[in-house]
Amino acid sequence: MPRLRAHSEPLGRWPIVMIRSSYFIFSPLQDILFVLFTPLLILGTFAAARAGGWMDGLIAFGLALAVGHYLPGIVRAYGDRELFKRFRFRLIVVPLLLLSTTIWFAYRDLHAVIFLQMLWGGWHWSMQTYGFARIYDAKAPAEARTPAVLDRLLCLMWFGTWMLSADPSAYLKTFYESGGPLLRASVVGLLTRGWFVATVALTIVYVIHTLAAIRRGRVPNPLKFVFVALTFIYLSHTTSMIDQPVVGLVMFESWHDIQYLAIVWLFNVNRGKRKEAGPFIHFLFRPKAIWIAAYVISCLAFGTLNFAWHLFDNPVVARVVLSLVTATALLHYYLDGFIWRIREVETRDALGVSTSDQLRAPTGIRRIRPASFIPAWSTHALLWLLFVIPAALLFATESKGGSALRIHESVVETLPNSARARYDIGKALQDAGRFREARTHLETALALAPDLLPARISLGMVLANQGDLEGAKMQLKQALALDPRSAEAHNNLAVVLDEQGDLAGAKSHLQHAVNYSPKQATFQNNLGRLLAKSGDLAGARVHQERALYLDANFVEAHYQLGLTLAKQGALPEAVQHLQQALRIDPEQYLAHNALGGVFMNLGRTGEARVHFEHALRINPDYVSAQQNLANLIEKSNPLRD
Repeated sequence: MPRLRAHSEPLGRWPIVMIRSSYFIFSPLQDILFVLFTPLLILGTFAAARAGGWMDGLIAFGLALAVGHYLPGIVRAYGDRELFKRFRFRLIVVPLLLLSTTIWFAYRDLHAVIFLQMLWGGWHWSMQTYGFARIYDAKAPAEARTPAVLDRLLCLMWFGTWMLSADPSAYLKTFYESGGPLLRASVVGLLTRGWFVATVALTIVYVIHTLAAIRRGRVPNPLKFVFVALTFIYLSHTTSMIDQPVVGLVMFESWHDIQYLAIVWLFNVNRGKRKEAGPFIHFLFRPKAIWIAAYVISCLAFGTLNFAWHLFDNPVVARVVLSLVTATALLHYYLDGFIWRIREVETRDALGVSTSDQLRAPTGIRRIRPASFIPAWSTHALLWLLFVIPAALLFATESKGGSALRIHESVVETLPNSARARYDIGKALQDAGRFREARTHLETALALAPDLLPARISLGMVLANQGDLEGAKMQLKQALALDPRSAEAHNNLAVVLDEQGDLAGAKSHLQHAVNYSPKQATFQNNLGRLLAKSGDLAGARVHQERALYLDANFVEAHYQLGLTLAKQGALPEAVQHLQQALRIDPEQYLAHNALGGVFMNLGRTGEARVHFEHALRINPDYVSAQQNLANLIEKSNPLRD
C-alpha cells in the first residue's frame, strides 16, 4: 500500500491540503481510536449500556478511570530520575501542602478546596486540549505553525464559552457553599456576554491568521483543526445533558482520560530508551501487550480510590478519605503544568517532534527569555497565590456558615433562567415538605427545559403530596415518555397508582422499576409491600429480603418484612426484624405498634404493652395503637391489625 503523500499544489492562490503520515501523533489508526474519533466509541458504549441496563456499572468504570489516569503523571514525575532531580523541592513540598490542606478542609466540612479543584479542573481540561493541539501543530513544518498564544487563547475561550452557555449552576452552587459573596444576575449576564464577544473576536482573528498562512503556502497540520473542532462539538453535547450531569461529565472525562493514557504511554516508552530517565521508567514502559495491559489495569486499580470512602460509616472519616481523591486530582493538575512542556527538548524528542527549529526567532533578533530577569522559583511561587489567597478568603467566609436552602436561593437569584438551578431548589423544598414553593420552581424548570427528567419526576411527587393524584400521574407518564427505562419514574408512578387503588397497574410499574434497577433497595421493598398487600406473602418476602441484602440498615424493609413474617406465622423471625428496625430508628411508632401486636400473639403481654405505649408517646393520635392498647387492657376484644 503506498504511503500517504504530503505536498501542497497551488490551485489559483490556494494550495491543496493533503494529510501527511507524519502529521499523526501515533499512527493514522491509533490517532483515530485514541485521540480524534474516540467520542464515537464512547457514545456507542453509553448507548449500549443504556439499552442493556448496565449504565451504573459503566459510570462506576468511568469514575475509576477518571481517578486512575492521575497515576501515569505521578509515575512520570517521581519515576523519571532526571525530572525528579530537576524539580526535587517542589515534588516533595507541594504534595504535602495539598494533602494537608484538603484533609483540613474535609475535616471541617468546608468546600473551598472543592470549588478551586473544579476551576483548576476546567483549566486542566482546556490545557490538555491545547497540549494536543500544540503536538499536532509541531508535526507541521516550522513555517506553518500557529503562534502558541493563539492556540492557548482559543482553547481557553471556547472552553469557557461552552461552560457558560451550558449551565454553570454547579460551579456557582459550590462557590456559594464555599462562602462566596452573592453575584448579581445583571453582572454575571454582562460578563457572560463580554466573554462570548471576546471569543467570537478571537476566533475571527484565528481564522484570518490561518487563512493568510494557507494562502502563503504555509499549511498548518489539518488534524489540529479536526481535533479542536471535535473537542468543542463533543463538549457541547456532554455539557447539554443537564438532566444527567454525571453521565455527561463521565462521557467527556473518558475521552480526556483515554487521550492522556495513550500519550503518556507513548511518551514514556520513548523516554525510557534514554539513560537519563532512569531504570524505573525503562522497566515499566516496554512496548509489549502484557505491559500495556498491566499499565491499564494498574491505573484502574488506582482509580478504585474514588470509592474507598464508601467503606466508612462515620461521615468525618468518609470526607477525609474522599479528600485523598481531591488531593490527588490537584497534584495531577499541578504536575501536568510543568512535566509535559512541548517547548522542552526532551519532551519533543519523546513525542517524535523535530527540535531543530525549536524556539526559532526571526532573523537578526535574539529571543529574550523572561527567566533571564525573573528567577523561575519566584514566578512559580507567585502562581501559587492564585490557589492560596482564594482558599484563605473562602475559608474565612464559609466558616461563618449558611443554610443549604439559602445557597440554592442564591444560585437562583444569580441564574434565574437556569433550569438546573430551579430544579435543585425545587427538590430541596420538596425534601423540606414545602410543596407549594417546590411546585413553583419545578414548573419554572420545566418551562425552561421541558425534557428535564428529574424535574418532571419531582413535580409528579409534589403533586401527589398535595393530593393531586391525576396531575401526578400525568407528570410521571410524561417522564416515562422521555425515558421509558427510568426506574424512579416507574416506582413513583406505582406509588400514585397504589394510592388510587390500581394495584395491578402499580405492580406492573414496580416490576419494571426492579427490572431496570435491581440493586435499588427502595424499589425492592415497595414491590414487596405491594405483593403483601395483594396477598402474595411468599413473593413479598423474597423482595423484602432482597432489599435488606442490598441495604442491611433499611428501616422500612425491616418493618415490612416483620409484618410479612408475622402474617406467615413466623413470629420469632418477625420479632427480630421489628426489633432491628427499632434499633436503627427508635422513633418508628409503626414498628412499635407492630412489635406489640406480635408480642400479644406470643402471649408476652407485658412487652406488648410497653411497645403500644411507646408508639403512643411518639404519636398520640395513632388510632391503631390506641385500639390495641385498649384491647390489651380490656382483654375482651380481638387484637386489631
